[in-house]
Amino acid sequence: MKMLCFRYSEFCYEFTDSVVVNEEFVKVICTSDDGSTVIYKDFFAFPQNPYKPGDPQYNNGPGSDRLSVLMIGFDGVSRLNFVRQMPRTTQYLDEQDAISLLGYNKVGYNTFPNVVPVLTGMSEAGLQKNCWPDKQSVFDNCTFIWDQFKSQGYVTSYGEDAPSIGTFYFLKRGFRKKPVDYYPRPFSLQVENETGTHHRLNIKLCMGKQISSQVYNDLIKSYAYRMKNQLSFGFFWTNSLTHDYLNLPRIGDQAFKEVLTFLKRDGIFNRTAIILLSDHGMRWGSFRTTYQGFLEERLPFVYFLFPQWFKEKYSTALANLHLNRKRLTSPYDIHETLKDLVNLTRISNEYFTNRRIKQDMVSKTSRLGQSLFRPISPDRSCKNAGIPEEWCSCHTNKPLSITSKESQEAAAAVVLQINSLLSGYRQCADLKMSKLVTARLEEVPNKESLKYLFKDYIVTLETSPGHGLFEATVRYSHNAGFTVIGAISRLNMYGNQSSCISNYLLKLYCFCENQWGI
Repeated sequence: MKMLCFRYSEFCYEFTDSVVVNEEFVKVICTSDDGSTVIYKDFFAFPQNPYKPGDPQYNNGPGSDRLSVLMIGFDGVSRLNFVRQMPRTTQYLDEQDAISLLGYNKVGYNTFPNVVPVLTGMSEAGLQKNCWPDKQSVFDNCTFIWDQFKSQGYVTSYGEDAPSIGTFYFLKRGFRKKPVDYYPRPFSLQVENETGTHHRLNIKLCMGKQISSQVYNDLIKSYAYRMKNQLSFGFFWTNSLTHDYLNLPRIGDQAFKEVLTFLKRDGIFNRTAIILLSDHGMRWGSFRTTYQGFLEERLPFVYFLFPQWFKEKYSTALANLHLNRKRLTSPYDIHETLKDLVNLTRISNEYFTNRRIKQDMVSKTSRLGQSLFRPISPDRSCKNAGIPEEWCSCHTNKPLSITSKESQEAAAAVVLQINSLLSGYRQCADLKMSKLVTARLEEVPNKESLKYLFKDYIVTLETSPGHGLFEATVRYSHNAGFTVIGAISRLNMYGNQSSCISNYLLKLYCFCENQWGI
């Protein structure tokens, strides 16, 4: 199968002052007078409108019944860490009356299972069932939310600033064809390959003379400016300052605030729904081993910014969104909300009046997600929201002694499960528990306790060889004993320990015997 590919143009334009650019992406090289020494090299993006004058979609700018959508995502940042690390940005969002979801809960371990529901409305398992049967398949047969916007005449865009670990490309095949109108992946790859430096963990922190996030800040501004008179949907994802380090987002705080002030100053705020979001909190490191880190990993952030005219015209929908700030929400709800933004008649005041939608009706929906423009039940459960039990933040936990029988047996079940997962890979070492770090018992509300015929334990343990640090939820019932439910999380980085296998899920657990001389 021929995959998406790109190449440099055969044309090179020499200039000493300025030149008109008609291409999407440009590489600029400055040399010494004799051309023997490269003094400067950089890349620039110039988003192009795929529609031309005469096309019915050309310059079909946002109006009172249409709204552009710009989504900007941050990998690995909890809501509270976003507030801690980016105070200038969050203060500006507050000043602009942005709406923040306080009960937004992740639904999967890492980026992929948390972004897929936003973009498709499906879980990872649903994606595999419907359009992505195995890890060797591409995603071209899947329907994304940008396809729905495209069908309504929108220009669509999707990009990430760290393409080597892109959501649909990290240990996956990605797309065979360009999935959107404006697809800056070729640009990002070349910038990363030719100018990327300071590769400490997973990310190259700098691109030439700039921090990596600034390259995408500039791209987002260029895209938004170019599409200001054109209906557009853009989804941009940044990893560079947030994926590897808990405290590095602060470096990009002022710069990102300036992105928002640019969008407001240039009038883009008045034409666009702006959605800022993350996928999960920090998944590894010393902070993650704390109970606060345990909670924050499960609680990412979402902010909504809408034009003032939109808030006035769709006042009922916005009142519902405000109501839902303190309700349990998930990525599936973001998808349903985006579907309403494709067709604003679904959230008009008249629609709500005619339908007489009541708060006690909304929990009866059969879908995992529910539009945030409709009231969400205060009694919504994680199950109803599509949040797996192991990621649900609606329980309290009671610490247990790590020497207790139930703690030890729960930890043993985790090691047994890991070794069972690796049983078909003889190159991976058989793991043993070297230390039980913490153990907790999940407690459910008193009124619910009689419904449960089991107990859930959360254990953190270290294994050998390799010093892997793992966390899992283990369920005890009289019939089944101790059984791991859901995914087993890795709380420290595995580096090259699992380079002998390609399965992206099992890389978390495998310690290659031959490579490390065992």
